[in-house]
Amino acid sequence: MRIFGKRYPVLYLIMALLGIALIIGLVAFPARTRLVTSAPLAACPPIPTDVNSTANSGCGTLRYALSQAQPIPGSNQVNITLAAGSIIIISSGGLVVPAGISITTTAPCNPATGPAIAINGTGLNGTGVGLTLNGGSTISGVRVMGFNGLQIKANAGLNGLTCVKASRNLNDLNITLAPKSGNLATGANNLTYTLTPLDSNKRISGFTLDINTTGPLNITSVAPVEPNPPQPVFTQIKVRQVLAQHFIATYVINKPINLLLQTVQVTVGTQATAAGNTTVTIATSNSQVMGNIFNYKYGYFIIEQGSYTIS
Repeated sequence: MRIFGKRYPVLYLIMALLGIALIIGLVAFPARTRLVTSAPLAACPPIPTDVNSTANSGCGTLRYALSQAQPIPGSNQVNITLAAGSIIIISSGGLVVPAGISITTTAPCNPATGPAIAINGTGLNGTGVGLTLNGGSTISGVRVMGFNGLQIKANAGLNGLTCVKASRNLNDLNITLAPKSGNLATGANNLTYTLTPLDSNKRISGFTLDINTTGPLNITSVAPVEPNPPQPVFTQIKVRQVLAQHFIATYVINKPINLLLQTVQVTVGTQATAAGNTTVTIATSNSQVMGNIFNYKYGYFIIEQGSYTIS
């Protein structure tokens, strides 16, 4: 019996040999089949209208979330989930908010300093509008700044703004605290405030900080950190301890304008007298940070307050 067929035995024999060769190749070289496997793409947030990135575009950004939003319940709200103090950098054109779409934040609005999230248009070279609203939108909890044109423009319809600030110039700064929470030991502890203008081109020429504590924590000193190696950078104007838990300190920087500091660190010396809970706060009404122009005072974007447990 001809096992390869009666009419074309040679053809069937060749086909059989090719099949055997293919099977042997797949068994002998299985790794080669993985060379064509593509790497998985980075996943967008589970909810496409959530914002968890400060980048200009791409998954998780404000621009992407606005493109995914729809004026129907469940899809009509863009939710910025970034931490307080986050700055969203816009560098390729302003943002258009479609009709019926709202923007909100999970970071709370501070009554003393305003919104906790910033939308910064300093990357734009030409004129441009920051946020363009097209009616039926509510924007809350953001600071729109640094765009060369209007910061916010309403094209049509009724729109609502809640805890929103707009400024063409980046004239605010952050006051951050380290550590700002956790445990403190009984005895001496140092805390560090860092003063940083939002605009990296701006400088600091002096400051007054009004610092207060509660609970079993007293303030022993407030002084800026001198550069290392030490230099006579800061001049003490007035340091006054009103009470054990209330300290006001004023310093100026005695450098030429072009050498003023862009970031200043201030050490707050404290003494924990007993176990318990304590807070450290800055009174904004009596505090100020000065720029490099005469009588120029910065506004505040973020002022971090401390909350601790003494053990």
